[in-house]
Amino acid sequence: MKSALIGLFLLCVTLVSVRPLLYSGFFPMHDDTQVGRVVVMGRAVRNGQFPVRWVTDLGYGYGYPLFNFYGPLPYYVGGALYAAGLSGLTATKLMFALGIIGAGLTMFLFVQYLFGNLAGLVAAVAYVYAPYHAVEIYVRGAVGEFWMFMFLPIIFLGLVMASKNFRFGGVVVGSMGLAGVILSHTIMGYITTLGLALGIGMYGLAVLLFGKGSMVTFRNYVLLLLFGLGLTMFFWLPAFFEMGFTSVAGQIGTTAFWGDHFVCLGQLWQSDWGFGGSVPGCIEGMSFKLGKVHLLLGALGGIALIVFSKRVSLKTRIIFRTVFFLFVCSIILMTPLSGRVWQIVPEASFIQYPWRMLVFSVFGLSVFAGASVVLVQKQWMRGIFVLIAVLGIVGVNGKLFEPQYGYTRDPAAFETDEELRFRVSKISDEYLPPSVTKPGAAGEIPKTTVKTPNNGSVETEIDTETYTKAMITVREQEMVTINRAHFPGWRYYIEGKEIEPALDHGLPTIVLPAGTYLFQSRFTDTPVRIVGNVVSLLSILYSIFLFSRHEKKAIT
Repeated sequence: MKSALIGLFLLCVTLVSVRPLLYSGFFPMHDDTQVGRVVVMGRAVRNGQFPVRWVTDLGYGYGYPLFNFYGPLPYYVGGALYAAGLSGLTATKLMFALGIIGAGLTMFLFVQYLFGNLAGLVAAVAYVYAPYHAVEIYVRGAVGEFWMFMFLPIIFLGLVMASKNFRFGGVVVGSMGLAGVILSHTIMGYITTLGLALGIGMYGLAVLLFGKGSMVTFRNYVLLLLFGLGLTMFFWLPAFFEMGFTSVAGQIGTTAFWGDHFVCLGQLWQSDWGFGGSVPGCIEGMSFKLGKVHLLLGALGGIALIVFSKRVSLKTRIIFRTVFFLFVCSIILMTPLSGRVWQIVPEASFIQYPWRMLVFSVFGLSVFAGASVVLVQKQWMRGIFVLIAVLGIVGVNGKLFEPQYGYTRDPAAFETDEELRFRVSKISDEYLPPSVTKPGAAGEIPKTTVKTPNNGSVETEIDTETYTKAMITVREQEMVTINRAHFPGWRYYIEGKEIEPALDHGLPTIVLPAGTYLFQSRFTDTPVRIVGNVVSLLSILYSIFLFSRHEKKAIT
């Protein structure tokens, strides 16, 4: 009951951070594509595509495999709400709110597991109201990255459980957390997986070489990592092998080089608030500060763990040392001190911004902020301390959780062809094949899926993201263009017979003699997608089997 009441109080406190989402209209952000992505995901879900890979209305109406590469999890939630009947704008706002509130709840569960309800409350409030969290939401609009906030505590909760009595339960919990990170944001999923693998490897070496730790725990950590990768293989395996068919690689180096985006140490203490972008040097258009209240509480938490170390279990001390190590490493990796490290990080160019590591700094600082409660031994004084800490965090940082400005717009205007196929498509067109010609004006976007240049006619019966069926009539030999960007998995049929079309600027073309023809196109799974789908399905089934067997043994 006490945990439920504190959780309810946390929910009320967190509502301040989502207040702008309750207003009518919307607000600008760096990645101003969010409503469009929710809409196209919702349409794909409504048409029965799962897992969703291809969307039609983005990519200037030529379509592209957005969710074959871009973290789909938040958009599955937003898209499901849209498919259920909400407007794209409302579904997007709810998607934002769930990610923000969820981060507080998961941090509460993690730190509560270690130090109790009040420590969990302080850690959760610090986590939600971190200045960088506000940057992610109301400045950058980086949905996948702030959804990652929600899953990082779950990974660590799983690690703790896997080292204690709930061994396989911990493996399942931790692997679900890792899967959530990978499916929320591709780049942060890569960073997290790489860091987790290195950490587990170091733990294994400590067990083998120095007898520190437990081989059973090491095995559970390896299982956690493998299950997390297995659960998400349907996503990351095709993303890895099929990225070369898009324009991503050609655009990465021109948009951001990691060496230009290091953070100066002083910026972590104080940097002016702004809604601009990241530029080289110590004066940025956006803030990277950790928060003075956060740093104070984090320091108190560190002192508490030193003073009362004998009252804390060895495994809990190891967890906090790990969190502290993560915090320090993330700080170093954001600064020019780590230049040589970045030179050897595989695919560092795709990470782009070293300051992405701030999410790990915020996580570590929030955990230590929660531990500060341990300093206060008397229960009545602890309650006062927690109240002051919560009010201090929200009072100082709550004002940051506001957009630059709001604007009123008809929700339907976010879903028009011109909005999706031109304005939103211009912002993010990197998943188109490089050979596709991009329209220069809204009037140039394709109006139909099948185009005949002269006297032909087309009667379209079915036209979804993954299947088109049309009757094409031509009075003389003509070249018919299919206004769908070609990508591995597309298959084309004339009168039920599969054909291999020519490609003209990335679009399939078919030469037809005079006559009437049944045309069909299907977006199918490639071998690498099939392998990923099967492994993910088997991982889910095997996890359920082992977990149920574990629970059965626990009962008997």
